[in-house]
Amino acid sequence: MLAVTSARDLAMVRAAVALGVTHYLLQPFTLAAFRDKLERYAEYRRQSLAGGAVAAQHEVDRRFATLRGADADTLPKGLGAETLDSVLAALRAEPGCPPPRSRPGPASPG
Repeated sequence: MLAVTSARDLAMVRAAVALGVTHYLLQPFTLAAFRDKLERYAEYRRQSLAGGAVAAQHEVDRRFATLRGADADTLPKGLGAETLDSVLAALRAEPGCPPPRSRPGPASPG
């Protein structure tokens, strides 16, 4: 459930979460932010309706990551996406070095 509101007080956020709100979008917001929230919720619902039992913690984490906006395969603490991309580019440019794996997610270098 998505709440679109200008209410910024913590009591309101807590009440919304208690009622099942999974996304809390503060006004004003961009169309891109709204679209992102809707797409993430749609993916979460698709995963939830697919059925089957959740067999492992990583499956639970993956479903919640869909809502949070975090990738299911998150980077280690202290390593940012820009740094990782720079390291991958440097490794690709090194002669004789085996090609590194690309990082997961939509921002993967080609």
